[in-house]
Amino acid sequence: TSDIPLQIGKDKDPEFKPADDAVLKRLAHTRKGPEITTAIAQNIDAHILQAPSGQIAVLPERLARRLQQPAWSAPVLVTAAQQSLDPANYKDGKADFTAFERMLDTYDTLLNKEKQLQIATQAGSHLASFDEKELGLILVQKYRTLFGDQLYQQVINQISDEKFEKIAAQLQTITQGQDDLPLELQDKDIEEAYKRLLQTVRGEKMRTIIQMNSEQKDLREQERRRTIKGGLDNLLQGELKGLEKKEFSQSLPQTVKNLLNEGKEEMADSLLMQLAAALQHKNPVVQTNAALALAAIAEQLVTIGQWQRIGKLLPALKQGLYHEGANEQSIRQTIAAIGRLTNQYLAVGNYAQALETTHFLQTLTAENPRTAGTNPQIREQALDTLKNLCVQPVLEQLLSHYLHSDIHQETAGKLLIGMGIQSAKFQLQQLMNNESRFERKRLLELIKQTGNPAIHILLDQLQKDSPWFVIRNIIRLLGEIGNPSLFDTIRPFIGHTDLRVQQEVLNSAIKIGGEDLKDFLLQALQTIADPLKSKVVNHIPTAFDERFVRPLTDLLESTKPFLGKNKNDLHLAICKTLGVIGSKRATASLNRVMQSKTVLSLGGFSDEVRQAAAQALEQIRQTPGHQKGRDSNEEYEAEEHKVAFTEAATGPPSLAVDGEETEIFAIAAQGKHEQAKKQLLDLIATTARGGDFATAERLRERIYEIDSLALGETIRSGEIIEQAKGGTISEEDLGIWADLTDRLSSEEFETMYHEFVERRYKPEETLVSQGDKNDTLFFITQGSVKVSHTVGPREIFITSLSRGQIAGENFFAPSFWTVSLTSLTPSKVYILQQATLNIWQERFPGLRTKLHEFYLSCSNIRSMLEKKGLERRQDQRFTLSRKIQVQPITTLGTTIGRGFRAETVDISQGGLAFLIRISKQENARLLLGRKMQVILPIGGQTNFLYLKGLVISIQPFRILENDFSVHFKFDYPLEQQGLQSILG
Repeated sequence: TSDIPLQIGKDKDPEFKPADDAVLKRLAHTRKGPEITTAIAQNIDAHILQAPSGQIAVLPERLARRLQQPAWSAPVLVTAAQQSLDPANYKDGKADFTAFERMLDTYDTLLNKEKQLQIATQAGSHLASFDEKELGLILVQKYRTLFGDQLYQQVINQISDEKFEKIAAQLQTITQGQDDLPLELQDKDIEEAYKRLLQTVRGEKMRTIIQMNSEQKDLREQERRRTIKGGLDNLLQGELKGLEKKEFSQSLPQTVKNLLNEGKEEMADSLLMQLAAALQHKNPVVQTNAALALAAIAEQLVTIGQWQRIGKLLPALKQGLYHEGANEQSIRQTIAAIGRLTNQYLAVGNYAQALETTHFLQTLTAENPRTAGTNPQIREQALDTLKNLCVQPVLEQLLSHYLHSDIHQETAGKLLIGMGIQSAKFQLQQLMNNESRFERKRLLELIKQTGNPAIHILLDQLQKDSPWFVIRNIIRLLGEIGNPSLFDTIRPFIGHTDLRVQQEVLNSAIKIGGEDLKDFLLQALQTIADPLKSKVVNHIPTAFDERFVRPLTDLLESTKPFLGKNKNDLHLAICKTLGVIGSKRATASLNRVMQSKTVLSLGGFSDEVRQAAAQALEQIRQTPGHQKGRDSNEEYEAEEHKVAFTEAATGPPSLAVDGEETEIFAIAAQGKHEQAKKQLLDLIATTARGGDFATAERLRERIYEIDSLALGETIRSGEIIEQAKGGTISEEDLGIWADLTDRLSSEEFETMYHEFVERRYKPEETLVSQGDKNDTLFFITQGSVKVSHTVGPREIFITSLSRGQIAGENFFAPSFWTVSLTSLTPSKVYILQQATLNIWQERFPGLRTKLHEFYLSCSNIRSMLEKKGLERRQDQRFTLSRKIQVQPITTLGTTIGRGFRAETVDISQGGLAFLIRISKQENARLLLGRKMQVILPIGGQTNFLYLKGLVISIQPFRILENDFSVHFKFDYPLEQQGLQSILG
């Protein structure tokens, strides 16, 4: 009601504007109406009485009469005090009692002594019920009038002892500078208020009580000190009975801290030793108090950095932690101290000690530690402590040691494993972000050892939309962990779009094994990509089941185009597996394979496969129990022979592409465009699945000849070709080029793979010779290739390349080859042409950079040349910055065209290097091997020097500015004197 600006009665202020008369009238007519009306009237009277003297010259007569009634005046006075304490009425952030003082002046002059006492008594009772803060602000005010002093005394008399003591204590702490000064008051005000409070009758009595309490407290403190000193002396002498007293045991942490601060280290150590011994005392009270004291001491030692003592105290702390008397506080103190000690060990590089304490914390986080039943807080506190240890700088430092340090590698790895789930999350994040295959491999090993904490994180990550390589790595880890319960988690990924993920799912499923493996292999045999089917077949014998026979024989005799390069290997694997299974249900199919003949252009089985089928049949015949159940399978075998007879009569479908193509366009010429498009799409699918991608692409282009608006068929045919390409990558090649596929997207690798030209080399056959202008990139897939450099008649061995490495000195930067490549053993090499990569520039703008990074990571040819001192330019180079004119010339030495200007970088007797700007990087290759004439200004009588030679290399110089350095070899080396004249 104090906030409602309303006025009741007929003597309203003419300038007063009521806020809401309707609300007030409704309130006035309720059951509480009289109380509300009275409260508002008292509020209004309080406002009038506190108004500045200039606003009201004479009090209204009715107000003066009301104030003569103590029952009315006392509540009005209390209301005025409340208004002064209301923060809404503060001035400059401080309570303002000026208006309240004016009201007290009015009471002092208007009322007689008797009524003043009555009002002061009633108002004092109400004011004494205010909270300590409000009451404190009222009591520190200086009241000038006699009534104000009388009101003050009444408040003091009626305040409770507890509240009086609190207010006095608060004022004392402020005057002594032990507490902050309220904004509303000054130092002097507080000091005077405190003195005035103590001078009252109540204050005198309270001061006496305080003095008595203080004296008693001093006596108790003296007694406590005597007890502690006696107990301490006894404890140092091995008398542990004093630990029964809780007061004594609780004093020990501060005692130890004081002893260390005073330099009494020997005494402190003796005390700690006795406390450790007390843990073995027969009295359980002594044991408990000693354990609690040690926990509190550990907390004190942390604050003063006594790490060595905490380390020595560890066995006792661990024992105290397991004690049945350990409480929540002692558990927190002990584990926190061990955590701080571990953090200190990590900070100073003491990893062996850090590993010991981390391992202890890790044991406390186990699901069923031996203390968990008694003190469940132990596991929670240990988990929090390990989490606090896993700050980013610490984890990064440990990971760096694990990956690259020879000294701390093993210990750092164990620490990362032992630091729990936060560390496991960090490891997984590093695995996803890391581009180094070596480091990823090491991280995989680490996460595998992390065990259960890592499993939950891996499973969560597996449900997210992650890149293929992250999914592949997670599935690999789950396979390494080998938990059979994980089988159902990885099974769905057998249908992943990326072949490398499918391959890892298969590997992991085989590692996990278990009862689910048979069903999984049966599913994989029918759904996995063709290049991986051989691997599935090879593992079927380890999970023998009769259900595999029919799918295997169907796959063996299938006329469906095989999306892979190793169909023959698949057939061999199937024959071998059927032989191991030993089921006579496979005999009919194997007989047909054995008796088949290869028909030119119609496919068929190789001699090797027919021989394998014969061996499988013989193995089945020798299988024990082969005759058993013969009658039950007669119907099956009859059906098999029927199928074989039908196929022999009709023969396989013709793959004569030219004939079908001619027939399709004949149909289109008759106006049957829809039929022609459908048949052409089928032919594209057949040729693509057969691995003839060039023909498939050519046929795709011809769709427009039938229907220039056949956008749907064009898109569909493109999808068919890309899908077929994805299935033709052999599993072996995926393994050989795993480092490369990790850097490329699936589409990038598939596109490049199908442009590879396969070449086979005999031993001592040359791939490329030193000095060749060859811009091919060689991918070594099988065998070994020698890298050599010729100096005069002498050939110098540089290094050898094996499968999974590439070579291509002229591929990424135009230059002549400075080495020769020679096959040491029978070798298979995939070749990628520079022109092919240029075609993909727009489609895969980052492919060249990725290939170059891979080349640099796996090729050490350049570093070996430098190590052996076989650089192309043997002459000493001299820095030379000079403007030159460069002109192309013919083999006869005549100039061609206008030429261009350039700036030299350096010069030697054998050649020079100059800078030019080329807008398109591929155009730099046009300069390689070109005959040029350099016009070099030298001053003096000659003015210019005309130097002819050959461009032997073009290297990026400032790639962002398209600047290249061109390396120019002189036809005839400069004389030493000529070089000196150029250099000045």
